[in-house]
Amino acid sequence: MNNNVNLLMPLLFVAAVLLLNMYASQPLRTLSAPVWVRAAYWVVITLSVVAPVAALVLLARRGEMTIAGGWAMSALMLFLAPVLVMAAALLLEDVARLAALAVRYSLGLSPAALPRARWVGIATLSVGGVVLLAMLHGMVWGKYDYRVREQVVYFDDLPHSFDGFRILQLSDFHAGSLSSAKDVQRGVDMAKAQRADLFVFSGDMVNNSADELRPWASYLAQIKAPCGQVAVLGNHDYGDYGTWESAKAKAANLQSLLAQEEAIGLRVLLDENVAIERNGQAIVVVGVQNIGMRSHFVSYGNLQKALAGADSGAFKLLVSHDPSHWDEEVSRYPEKIHLTLSGHTHGFQFGIETPLFKWSPVQWIYPHWAGLYEKNGRYLYVNRGFGFIPFFLGRVGIFPEITVLELRVGKPQQEG
Repeated sequence: MNNNVNLLMPLLFVAAVLLLNMYASQPLRTLSAPVWVRAAYWVVITLSVVAPVAALVLLARRGEMTIAGGWAMSALMLFLAPVLVMAAALLLEDVARLAALAVRYSLGLSPAALPRARWVGIATLSVGGVVLLAMLHGMVWGKYDYRVREQVVYFDDLPHSFDGFRILQLSDFHAGSLSSAKDVQRGVDMAKAQRADLFVFSGDMVNNSADELRPWASYLAQIKAPCGQVAVLGNHDYGDYGTWESAKAKAANLQSLLAQEEAIGLRVLLDENVAIERNGQAIVVVGVQNIGMRSHFVSYGNLQKALAGADSGAFKLLVSHDPSHWDEEVSRYPEKIHLTLSGHTHGFQFGIETPLFKWSPVQWIYPHWAGLYEKNGRYLYVNRGFGFIPFFLGRVGIFPEITVLELRVGKPQQEG
């Protein structure tokens, strides 16, 4: 019975996508495309839906997402995204056609059927083509198109010895998804060039297994800072998305990851804090294990424990992987935590960003998903991630990020 149910859902999904495509492909008929063009279109669409879904069904039975599954999912999204956009464009035209018919009917005119406009067909196919090219670009080049984002944050209670203190933040390396050593080295070189005082890694070093890090450890080991390198764990680092022979094997995987991170020079903060001193003044860096405030993410961290022993009046920098932790606890915590650095969202690896506007589907889940935010005089910065998860092996519009935050003494600003 379970196998039948498991197969029924993919079959229904394929049927729904093919029906949607029948609607989205109407411009080919409107423009009188040759039969062979329409036939080729349907062969490509059918294979691009059926083959990835079949692969995903087989991989799902293994109990974990693999790179092979990632390529299958990416292939599905590559062709599904243009179809969805084309269908949305045609739906707008259909609404307009229905409105025109309603007007004609209300005026007592003959409600003759209105044909599709030729220009709408051309525009729909053009937009679909642009989306397809954008998806292809994201899968080939966008996922390694590293961007340095600099952000100055002002605090009126920052110790003066730390005025101008520069923090390099990387997040969500997802070692198991990476494949281009040349591109990763270029990203690491860009990070090294920032000459930061402190390097912070805010979680998700791997997808599932500690072994993923081994080929890339020497790259991250190159990043050093005068005041040290600290890291925390993200939800992927615990092995919760993998299949293990036993609880002992899963625990050994986590210990292996911690050992590797320590070996490359990262101090992994497991619900603890460390003071950084300059000229007799100090700030406190606090690190928590993953705390996810969404029901499908397991929480391991304890903020109260992480703050133990720290001066309650000290300037505090918190590293917490999931920004929902800031939303639900940190921003309203009795003890002030000045700045929190998070990652996790990846900006969904899909969206639009301009100097005046940014949008991503992830904002429907995480209200704070990329950049700087402020609440109650506490700040949050969400890094867009260095790597990418196998769900989609690419980045469209939301590119990998190398963050440099500069702390300055002065009047706090609003979110930017």
